[in-house]
Order: sequence, then structure tokens, then C-alpha cells
Amino acid sequence: MTEFDLQKALAAPLNDFQKGLHEAAFYLPDLGLVTDAENLADQIDQHVNNIINQTLEEVLPTHTTPADAVPYIIGKLKAFFGW
Repeated sequence: MTEFDLQKALAAPLNDFQKGLHEAAFYLPDLGLVTDAENLADQIDQHVNNIINQTLEEVLPTHTTPADAVPYIIGKLKAFFGW
């Protein structure tokens, strides 16, 4: 793959797999600052309830290309794992 091919792929519309990753990242809770197991369980429970009740404070961003979506996905993963 050439640099041109990479740039072209980053500017192309998200494919179904990439859309799935983007949406899955959206639903990850921010657990990076949780320090104990009880708090972790409460955080996860609250997050799942927010998903079920459709009361998430965040709105799914409308990224349309991998170049736009990748930084968002990485940020969500970092917040989830506490990196």
C-alpha cells in the first residue's frame, strides 16, 4: 500500500465494519478514573441503565471518514481502559 492509497482510504466513507467500531466505541463507559471494584460495578450499572433508558449525556458523533473517526475511537478506548 502506498502513501497515496492510505490517504485515499482515510478519506473514503466509513465501511460497515468501521461504522460498527465507531458505534461500539460510543457505548463504552469512561472507567479510567474508577479506583475500586464496588465503584466500578456501580459505574457500569449506571452506564447500562443510561443506555437502556436512552439518557446518555453524549450524542454519537457524525464522523464520516476513518480520518475523522479514528481519533474519537482511540479517545474512547483510552477513557475506558484508563490510559
